Amino acid sequence: MDCHKQFKQMEQQSWSVIKFPHENDAVAAVPTSWLRGNQCYWPPWIASRINIAIKNCKPPDVETWQIHPFTPLRNNVFDDFESAKKKAKKATETSDLESLVESQSELTDNQSHRKKRKTMKTTFTRFASFEVSEDDTSCETYAMLPEPPKCKSEFYTLADLAEDINEIKNKLDHNNSNSVEDGKSIFGVVNLPIDSVTDLQKLEEYLDTDRSMSSAIKEIATSGGKNVYDLVYRATQKLVTNKFAAGYSYFGRGKKLKFSSLKLNGLLIKAALKIFPNCSEKEAEVTIAKWLRRCAERAKKE
Repeated sequence: MDCHKQFKQMEQQSWSVIKFPHENDAVAAVPTSWLRGNQCYWPPWIASRINIAIKNCKPPDVETWQIHPFTPLRNNVFDDFESAKKKAKKATETSDLESLVESQSELTDNQSHRKKRKTMKTTFTRFASFEVSEDDTSCETYAMLPEPPKCKSEFYTLADLAEDINEIKNKLDHNNSNSVEDGKSIFGVVNLPIDSVTDLQKLEEYLDTDRSMSSAIKEIATSGGKNVYDLVYRATQKLVTNKFAAGYSYFGRGKKLKFSSLKLNGLLIKAALKIFPNCSEKEAEVTIAKWLRRCAERAKKE
């Protein structure tokens, strides 16, 4: 086995204790494979599922995971999760692991004021971190996602199962998207992204049949996203230019054309409902309207 393969194997089976400076210096033990330079890949999941991924040293999905800057700590790599977890707690509790980039003057000042940290009163949004509570120095707490999960259990929950089933279903839909009855991809029959009235008319004609619309929904749903707006943004990058879309508003106000009456609008809504079963049609409409309002601004930057 060459040195590169040995390094990759070691990376996949180790955990690193790091600090997130943009998250109130939250400390976490994460798989070393999640780190690239000074960026850490982070899955857009509920906290309990993130915890399972960390324990199992799940490889990162660089296409869909978020990235966040981190600061490395001294002596921070461990071969087993429990050791890394204990070190993360200790780093938070006693600040015994110092940042590699922290200046000597800061160390001197901190040593004279070093105290046991207390649990943060504010809720940070992304990271599973190890904090020391005011009453229990061994308390393990997890960060909340933008929509806080109802369960913080370390066990595999029904919500986790439902999310995994939905993810598998989306992958199956993606694999089958090119094997529908007519065998045609939306990108093969229409000139995309739309940048003219003629292009739009061709797309509207294509989406006029149930079979074509169903095929297009499956194909556009594979764009994915961490939320409805992210899906709409990712999908529309392939479907229509910002310059052309800037001539529309959702309800056709302000002397603009009406987007809500287009089959393209229906395609985006149905794709959102497919990916996010808990999303309402109203929420999808509001999200599309929000995306439309910023098209002119994005077009100027292009």
